[in-house]
Amino acid sequence: VVWWANFGGYLIYFPVVTHLYEHFAQARKRVAALADTRRKRALAARSTAEARLQAMQARVDPQFLFDVLDAVESLHEASPEAGERLLDDVIAYLRAAIPDVAAASSTLRREAELARAWLDIQRVLWGDRLTYEVAVPDALAAAPFPPMTLVPALEDALAPAAGSSDPTTVRLEARAEGEGVVVRVRAEHPGLAEVPESARIGKLRDRLAEMFGTAASVHCAVVPDGRETVLAIGIGRA
Repeated sequence: VVWWANFGGYLIYFPVVTHLYEHFAQARKRVAALADTRRKRALAARSTAEARLQAMQARVDPQFLFDVLDAVESLHEASPEAGERLLDDVIAYLRAAIPDVAAASSTLRREAELARAWLDIQRVLWGDRLTYEVAVPDALAAAPFPPMTLVPALEDALAPAAGSSDPTTVRLEARAEGEGVVVRVRAEHPGLAEVPESARIGKLRDRLAEMFGTAASVHCAVVPDGRETVLAIGIGRA
């Protein structure tokens, strides 16, 4: 009798309880979604910090500096003038690399300056065996460009010829193509055409793919008397 007497009240409270349950269920979902969003943002921030740290380490490789400073000391004993010149080139390289080690992006001008500074160091170490040319049009100098992409391509170009006494010529040329920028790094040296693609190029390709997806590509090709590495990057996404 009591239950039937209160049946009308149950009919009133049931929608209220149902509404409250749905409200709290939706609130829990929103809290969970917010927590998931914050977690993803934290992971993205961590990935960005790690990428910047890797870029810093790549730009100022301690082993590279130790090797060059050892070369400065050895060279200075034989020729103080040549040792001073190499030290000046190292300082120029550090000035080009250090100001933007924490930046997520760069410009083609800055990366070309870094490439020239790196090549100047190599030219002192290689002597007359190495000649190079860097050509970046003024119209593309301010184009956005990912940091530390040209030096790895140059390292890959010169590494196979490091122990040879034959002359080596390196040309770095940038030009506009469609809505992007294409940079060609060509190394001319006997026997380079037979050298397979290195792991360094594979890592560079993977890094650019992570940053720009299909808007970036890295290709290696055989050319007369050497080989060529082509970096194509969408200018609007760099």
